[in-house]
Amino acid sequence: MASKPVQLQKKSKKGGTTFTASGKQFAASEQTSRAKAMPRIDSDAKRTLTQYGWRELLSLSRYIYSNFGPVRGAINQMANYAVGWGFQPVYYGRNESWGELMQEALEQHDKICDVRGEPYDFRTSLILDMVSIIRDGDANFVLTETQDGYPMFQSIPAHRVGSRVATFSEQIEEGKYKGFFINNGVISNEVGRSVAFRVYEDADGESYTDVEAKDFGQIYRPELSDQPRGIPWLAPAINDIKDIWDIRNFTKTGIKGVASRIMLEHNESGQAPASPLEGGVSPDMSGTTQLERLDEGTILYARAGSGAKIEVPNDNRPSENSQQFSFEILRGCFEALGWPIEFYNPEALGGANIRLRVAQAERTIETLQMLAGKIATRKRLYAIAKLMKLGVLPWDDDWWKIQHQTPRSITVDNGRDTKADLEALKVGATTYYELYGQFGQDAKTELSKAIEFRAWFEKECAEKGVDPDKVIPNQSKAPAQAAEPDTQPTPQPDET
Repeated sequence: MASKPVQLQKKSKKGGTTFTASGKQFAASEQTSRAKAMPRIDSDAKRTLTQYGWRELLSLSRYIYSNFGPVRGAINQMANYAVGWGFQPVYYGRNESWGELMQEALEQHDKICDVRGEPYDFRTSLILDMVSIIRDGDANFVLTETQDGYPMFQSIPAHRVGSRVATFSEQIEEGKYKGFFINNGVISNEVGRSVAFRVYEDADGESYTDVEAKDFGQIYRPELSDQPRGIPWLAPAINDIKDIWDIRNFTKTGIKGVASRIMLEHNESGQAPASPLEGGVSPDMSGTTQLERLDEGTILYARAGSGAKIEVPNDNRPSENSQQFSFEILRGCFEALGWPIEFYNPEALGGANIRLRVAQAERTIETLQMLAGKIATRKRLYAIAKLMKLGVLPWDDDWWKIQHQTPRSITVDNGRDTKADLEALKVGATTYYELYGQFGQDAKTELSKAIEFRAWFEKECAEKGVDPDKVIPNQSKAPAQAAEPDTQPTPQPDET
């Protein structure tokens, strides 16, 4: 008989922290005075990252996304590459005619599925969900419906899911979920399974609704086996990004200060000439210097110890070393996102290196697509079930057999990839559904359009007596196949 799950959440009978003894086998097992002490994090995720700490990460990550161009661009790229024109539903059940009806119904539903209305259609919401997972840590949504029972979705911002009762997880004392635990808005049972989510109805957290897990989706990339919420992907890089921000701002301020000085004149009086240029002269506050404004710049006058001279300010900031240092810090920030910095600055890459970095980016995109697939499947299966209940779709035993075609992978050579797709199609390694799905299109619909066009085209040419090849080359016959190099006959000399 299998063992019962261990109850990992129980209300503690005593406070305090339990420390374990460090062994001597590894030098790093004991902290020394030679290096800065690191905090102890050998505890549950709910203790090593408190609710307050999570909200701090969320706030900083959002602020960086809003104001730091390289990071904002990288996150938007990742979300767009992950979703693109893909995630069209593909039915693989036995009833093909039902599958066609389902696709038509979902095509219409995708346009109006979000409670916010325009412009939040299914695809736009899915892209925003990817941004939210990277920037905020998780994407949250409620499965809901109209008064008539028509399926709808409501996106819930990450900051609206939470709890204000304690720093760590707290046992609920009353109400429907009495005896359960709540941590950062996630209500769970004794083994850590989510059973409901606390959603605040106002930004101040005065009132809330507990939504059952069957009606709520919270999708994130787990990094720890016991974390209740997703962690912003920028978390390891936030301090480095703040440093880059400061370095850039200080450097720009210094450059602007030097650039605003047109010249520095040293003279005996330390004052501007008797007839200053238009713009006026500032009062001589110190008795040693004066400023004269000239358009957008200034001329600084200083009292000379001996003799007069004019200097033109010069500055070499940012130096090559400081730029390289900032770039290396930024590289680490991009690595935290799992996104190659070469997508931001590709100048130094050669052909072989860019293919390696593209391959690394594809792994990150595949992770996002896995998360997007969970969201798309959860929402669309809910929509199909509701549409069948309303009678919009008839019942089908295989109604749940749908999958989503992801968009085309990142490529550095469209021509080569297109040729590879066609070769894969010839040998049966791919299907028309997968080929057209890369561009967000339905294979049957697009091939039907091609057939209709071909029939119309040939009919028009026949009626008007026009050779099809003179309008569109190679329409009436396939091109001759070239012989293989080892079987090509050798040209014979002309006997005549």
